[in-house]
Amino acid sequence: EISGEVNYDNKPEFALLKVQKKANELELKNHKFKKLPSLVAFGNLGANNGAVNFGDLYSTSWYNFSNVGLNLSMPIFNGTQRQYQISSAKLNIKKTENNLRNLQNAIDFQAANAKVNFQNNKQTLYIQEKNMALAKSVLEVAQKKYQAGVGSNLEVINAEAEYKTAVVNYYGTLYDVLVAKVDYDYAVGNLK
Repeated sequence: EISGEVNYDNKPEFALLKVQKKANELELKNHKFKKLPSLVAFGNLGANNGAVNFGDLYSTSWYNFSNVGLNLSMPIFNGTQRQYQISSAKLNIKKTENNLRNLQNAIDFQAANAKVNFQNNKQTLYIQEKNMALAKSVLEVAQKKYQAGVGSNLEVINAEAEYKTAVVNYYGTLYDVLVAKVDYDYAVGNLK
């Protein structure tokens, strides 16, 4: 049977848009954090012996040195570029949210169409099953009439042809029902 819930998270295109939205939100945070001051610590440690000749490298003494420091950077004004980047990032988030809503609507529409198609194919299968049973009963009646001598051979041949056609139609419709079920399961996100 069919379930009524659409699982958007199992749809790859929906997951991709959610990742895009998260990336846009991170980009907005990045642009906002550029306004804040930054403090960077640094340090160096080394040694130098001051030898002029290569042979004196190990005979003279080494002089150690080190330095540490902090670098404070305060952004004061960089024009309107940062404000433009922030508003652009906000706009990208809104566009991605709209794309998510549009995709949800498209998935819902696809699921509704697949559900109707599946239900119609099930109804057609029921009708084909009844047609097949009717054709079989007509064939049995024609065979009994022929055996009793009141029916013709042509009537039996026609009834057999109609029965075979009904069987072929039934199995064709059964295939259509299975395809429609797979289409529906894909549309609601039950298949990946």
